[in-house]
Amino acid sequence: MRLVDRHADLLAIQNAVTMVVRVQSNRRARRRLEDRAGVPLAPVTVETLGAIRALGPVRHGAVARRVGTQASRISKEVRTLVEAGMVVESADPDDRRAVLLTVTDKGTDALTRYVAAARETLGEVLADWTDRELASFARMITRLADQFAGFAEAADRSDETEALT
Repeated sequence: MRLVDRHADLLAIQNAVTMVVRVQSNRRARRRLEDRAGVPLAPVTVETLGAIRALGPVRHGAVARRVGTQASRISKEVRTLVEAGMVVESADPDDRRAVLLTVTDKGTDALTRYVAAARETLGEVLADWTDRELASFARMITRLADQFAGFAEAADRSDETEALT
């Protein structure tokens, strides 16, 4: 009997995660968040900005690894951020051929406003949850994210090993 319940629980989790991702990637929902924050950037662009802020000064490749995408995609996002004045490029003093990325004050402000708007939106969605429910969910979803990250890292290592053989 428990196997059937576990299967149903896993299906319920999968469906819920899919719904959250669908809503988060909905164009109208994204636009509302962008408007609320006053930051007209796509989520991947904001994630790129956050990675540069966390790692910077940093090279494109390290940003791509942090975001989990191709370097060519990061170059496009970086170009958007540079044109918006949120990121500056400079020569790497250790390798003049390489470029280092640094977030500007304007970029820091935009990232702060975007994160605050996202947190406020989530707070509104979860407004009727008790503090205890919220704390419990925060622990569980963090654990889920960590386990997915570990699963992805193991798959990446396996792919790299296969490519070497």
